[in-house]
Amino acid sequence: MTKDYAIPPEIDHYACMVDLYGRSNQLEKALAFMEKMPVEPDSVILRAFLNACRANRNLELARMVENKLLELEGDNGGRYFQLASVYALGGKWDEMGWVMRTMRGKEVKKLAGCSWVQVGSGVHIFTLGARSHPEAEAIYCTLGLLIDELYDKASLDDSLLI
Repeated sequence: MTKDYAIPPEIDHYACMVDLYGRSNQLEKALAFMEKMPVEPDSVILRAFLNACRANRNLELARMVENKLLELEGDNGGRYFQLASVYALGGKWDEMGWVMRTMRGKEVKKLAGCSWVQVGSGVHIFTLGARSHPEAEAIYCTLGLLIDELYDKASLDDSLLI
């Protein structure tokens, strides 16, 4: 990139590379890449790697990266939930329980997921589980119809089941 385009890589470029290695199930290459980076991995890079560890059910690497993440952003409840889900996927229920108890003991809370959707010139904000939008009833009705239609299609073609 630097040689061909005279663009020095920034932290976001490194994060993309770690994410790409992770998505292609190349955890060892991602780890080697992070170790050779001229900068310390930030929380974005570490989260990308943790997601790859979770997808590949690699508890050993997940623990390693999670410890670094907790040092960087220990009060972020999302990190605790992410680690708990890694343990759950690996069937490590005692460890998952420890993470949840630690989180409660530190009174760490996970913020609800939130999405912004632009329709025309307006922006609509949706928070996970909230039904405060003025058209919530119609939205959830339409969502239910879409889900039903997906299940109908999936029952005809098992390859659509995710």
